Amino acid sequence: MSNWDLIPLKHIGRINPEVLGEDVSPDHEMLYVDIGSVGQGRLTADPQPMLFDEAPSRARRVLRQGDSIVSTVRTYLRSAWFVRECAPGLIASTGFMVIRPHAKFDEEFVGWAVQSDSFIDDVVSKSVGVSYPAITSTEMSRIKIPVPPLPEQRRVAEYLGQETSQIDCLIEEYERQIALVEEVNDALLDELLIDGQIEFDECATPVGIAGVPMRPLRAAAQVRGGVTVDGKRKLGPEAVEVAYLRVANVQDGFLDLGEVKTIRLPPDLALRNLLASGDVLLTEGGDPDKLGRGTVFYGEPDPCVHQNHVFSVRPSERVHPEYLALVTRSSYGKAYFEATGTQTTGIATTNKNKVKSFRIPDIPFEEQESIVEKLKLEVAGNSRVTRELLVQIEHLQEFRRAIITTAVTEGVDACSAL
Repeated sequence: MSNWDLIPLKHIGRINPEVLGEDVSPDHEMLYVDIGSVGQGRLTADPQPMLFDEAPSRARRVLRQGDSIVSTVRTYLRSAWFVRECAPGLIASTGFMVIRPHAKFDEEFVGWAVQSDSFIDDVVSKSVGVSYPAITSTEMSRIKIPVPPLPEQRRVAEYLGQETSQIDCLIEEYERQIALVEEVNDALLDELLIDGQIEFDECATPVGIAGVPMRPLRAAAQVRGGVTVDGKRKLGPEAVEVAYLRVANVQDGFLDLGEVKTIRLPPDLALRNLLASGDVLLTEGGDPDKLGRGTVFYGEPDPCVHQNHVFSVRPSERVHPEYLALVTRSSYGKAYFEATGTQTTGIATTNKNKVKSFRIPDIPFEEQESIVEKLKLEVAGNSRVTRELLVQIEHLQEFRRAIITTAVTEGVDACSAL
């Protein structure tokens, strides 16, 4: 738009205006917003209630109604959110930059602008680092956004508020339907796998299923770590380039191969870490409800390795890979990894020894195979419904991002062409 000015964020509002001091009472109550609980324009998890004395040291940025926050770390997550309503004690991680707009700018317009693909793409492109890309608040505050006169800012904000609320309602409904389907699938899984009560040791760690012989995974499979991204690694002319599966590729029950990166490695290192069809992949860290969920690698892409934050488990001939993956996703498997995982502010991690110590049912291979085939038949229809709902959600999210980006860069009238 010809009458829109390009203005750096630092001139639009105060950057990181308030922080909690060390003199705050240990009993001070707060609601903590961390990186993992913010998506692009929405909260993906409720703020966590906690006392100041129990909070992580990065829980320091004070939020007020009308603030906008954008993640400065792990910027590929595209975490940005407008604080439309603010409960008392709302505190964000220092991994966010907070923008509190000056009076001559519409707060909601600024909130929409920092959620737009155009702004977030700029943030990502200016981030530094491979495995943990980050940008400083100073660098982000220099990024310019197109700003129209105040009446047009308010028009854009009102339009996007109305349009996105309808889209968000549809997304929430589809997500609710997916959750119901997953509950049915989980019940079917437990019905076939957990034929008895889960048994616990004296530390309340799940160790088996009543009436079922068990053995630790170390006795039934080879558990391996992955390769690191090391810029200092010496690569000779013989170095090979191979596909490289990251945590983002290993989803709960399937591999997301939409974006597979590659890595150059010395031939011997690549050969030692190649994945084989039938390997079961488990993530080292992530959301507590997804930790340790196994996903079978079926040989594509080939050749392929995995990063060090993903474990590969190569079952012996006595263990069916898909059966093993199902056990990790059962209520028994979930209980084990939640009990043994190390949790900090919503993120859980495990390690190789805990994975090796996970006890699995020691039943005949034919019985494992029968359970896998029965479950496939039972959940086939449900899986198709879930896939269709996920496609619809993806289309809605793409359209949501498109109208936000168009409205904050070209104006409301340009959105009619979408």
